[in-house]
Amino acid sequence: VVDGKIHAIGGRGPDLKTLNFHQVFDPATNQWSIAAPLPVARDHLAVVVAEGRIHVIGGRTDQYTQNTAYHDIYDPKSNTWGAGAAMPTPRSSTAASLLGQEIVVFGGECNAQGYKTYDVAQGFDLKTKSWRELQSAPTGGRHGFGAATVNDTIYVVGGLKSCGGEDATSETWAFRLP
Repeated sequence: VVDGKIHAIGGRGPDLKTLNFHQVFDPATNQWSIAAPLPVARDHLAVVVAEGRIHVIGGRTDQYTQNTAYHDIYDPKSNTWGAGAAMPTPRSSTAASLLGQEIVVFGGECNAQGYKTYDVAQGFDLKTKSWRELQSAPTGGRHGFGAATVNDTIYVVGGLKSCGGEDATSETWAFRLP
């Protein structure tokens, strides 16, 4: 949500092709409108709002083997996209949240070292416009889960410990920046 409007970005259509759609819902008028499309069609991406802009990070262009490191930044005032610093590790199906001046991306599906989920977090510093590696997840990698910030803590909830749709967990853990 930016300026009271809900942005729906990317995804996968009924034909199973990834989408570059960017649609905006205005609750005040109960209307949808079309915004500038995502530069590269993809799904399983992370979306975080920071400093009035929308950061779309990672995702995949088709299959789980086609993870991306893309970091696109949308400016709703000009209806334009710009490129941010690429994420160090291409991955999809992550969870992300803003903590202070850092966007933190957790987990992901499936890593290059085999059919495993990612366990390391990476942070994008909004001031330096650079990425850094953060601590590993205390309970191992996961994907298809959620993250939300409350005060100085990101809570990471649920997900799947292995790639695909198996090995679900209800674990919740708390993350704080070092």
